[in-house]
Amino acid sequence: IKCRIIKQKNYNKNRIFLRQRKGMVKNMGIFYILSLIVLVLGFLILKKSDEKLNLIKWGIISIVSLYAYNIALGMILGLLNITSHIWFLSIINIIFGVIFGAK
Repeated sequence: IKCRIIKQKNYNKNRIFLRQRKGMVKNMGIFYILSLIVLVLGFLILKKSDEKLNLIKWGIISIVSLYAYNIALGMILGLLNITSHIWFLSIINIIFGVIFGAK
């Protein structure tokens, strides 16, 4: 009887942990999307020339460059044997977005 009670307690703890982790992963996905928005806005704010620029054209260019940036970042982290977690990528995106926006 004791063995069954212990197994039941561990089972309930694991279910609660998995439920909490599932919510955390969903929140990290939202955080990652927000970091991508910060990165794209930082790139759009970056002064490219003195003349007025077309927002649609530069929006498309920034999205394409975002994909290239993510691929390059993943390759660099892979070469350095650093595991690329979504929170780590989000922090790097925010740092680069702030750097682009500050210039």
